Amino acid sequence: AGRGGLKGRLATLFLDRIGPLFDECVSTRWWYSVWDLSRKLLTGTLLGLVASKTANGALILALYVLDLLLIAALPPFIDRWNTAVQLFTACTRVASLACVVAFLDGSLAPVPLTDAFLGLSLVGLAPVLLASWGAMVGQLYGAIQGCSTAKSLKKVADGTAGQDEDSEVQAVKGELEG
Repeated sequence: AGRGGLKGRLATLFLDRIGPLFDECVSTRWWYSVWDLSRKLLTGTLLGLVASKTANGALILALYVLDLLLIAALPPFIDRWNTAVQLFTACTRVASLACVVAFLDGSLAPVPLTDAFLGLSLVGLAPVLLASWGAMVGQLYGAIQGCSTAKSLKKVADGTAGQDEDSEVQAVKGELEG
């Protein structure tokens, strides 16, 4: 019984501390969070260890292509919008890195590389901007609905639910004059 209690406490402690890493993923796709952290670690390691810039770029590009394929084939995220944004981000990351590898290989000049980066950066911002604007519109709509709901509830509480705005204004004017 003591071992089961210790295991349970350790599992709870582990989930309390590490669980947020897995919160965005579907329960059967928990491995994507491990892959994502591993990909980031491998990218940093490759940048430091691989001497050839072209080989380094190609290896990192291979990691990002694999990441793109995993997101596309086995969507790991609970939220569909998050999946779409991550897929879009993975596509722009692969395209950007492909441009860098082409530049390092000598098959892409600096000016087109700069233009590609600028274009891909602007395109990459689109999902984030859309999400932000959508959330803002949703918040405004909710606030407006909340205000009208609060006003309606106040009318019911005051016993003026059946009156229209004009009669309410007239009643206020009458109180002020009298």
